[in-house]
Amino acid sequence: MHKAENDRAALSQLSGTDYYSYGLQSLTRALVQPAALHRGLADGLPSNVTLLEQSPVTEIAGLGPFEVRTWKCAFAAEQIFITNNLHARAMGLNIGRMLGIFTYAALTPELPEDERFKLGEEQSWRLLPAHRIGTTLRKVGRRLLIRSGASYEREQSSSHVSALLAKFYSNRFPQMRSHEFQHVWGGVTSITRNGGYHFGQFKPGIYVSAGCGGAGLARGAIHGRLLAELAGGQTSQLLKDRLGMKGPSWLPPEPLRSVGAQIEIAVAKLQGGRER
Repeated sequence: MHKAENDRAALSQLSGTDYYSYGLQSLTRALVQPAALHRGLADGLPSNVTLLEQSPVTEIAGLGPFEVRTWKCAFAAEQIFITNNLHARAMGLNIGRMLGIFTYAALTPELPEDERFKLGEEQSWRLLPAHRIGTTLRKVGRRLLIRSGASYEREQSSSHVSALLAKFYSNRFPQMRSHEFQHVWGGVTSITRNGGYHFGQFKPGIYVSAGCGGAGLARGAIHGRLLAELAGGQTSQLLKDRLGMKGPSWLPPEPLRSVGAQIEIAVAKLQGGRER
């Protein structure tokens, strides 16, 4: 992968903060707006595909054909693809070995010109932390987006999250007049103990990809293609390689699972240091 090295001075000129001492810049990169990507994919579906929204699946029953039950009605299907990550646990199929981790983000109001230029001269940029528990920053036009924090299986209060993210924001940009946010939110992702994925045929007619570990866009795209190959009876070297990889490792039952996860998060926060 092509990359360029940046010292503290270069990073400061780019982002407006001297908080960081060193960074690597990938020259093969792209910034994606996830919601726009999802809407675009939905709008581009072929005519033989029917998209149902606002119809969450509550249960999958039967042995084939399967009955897919939703809040509104039920459907019959010979083959099913389950690619809803952590929520696969709620399908009644005993898909486990995943932990739910909430992480949080906030967006500033539109900043006036003099404040916006305190975030660097570039119109947009993104900084990714070296440590997985660290803080992500993104300059989006006239706003700053910040993402950080982690909690196990339960979302923290908005007041706690706002204070935490404001602290990380002020640590990096003390020169700003205000460190208040217009929007604050949280989202849940799934991780596994060893980083392994649920991938492949879960049982005859049911195919699963779950446990993204925060890399859903890249892994999810290729997993979708490979699951289609598998369900269609096709093969490829990439599919063979993927099927040969290890799946998620065993997790202890509660309450040991919760205690272990909390310890892991605490240790990661210590290791993350100034990356938080």
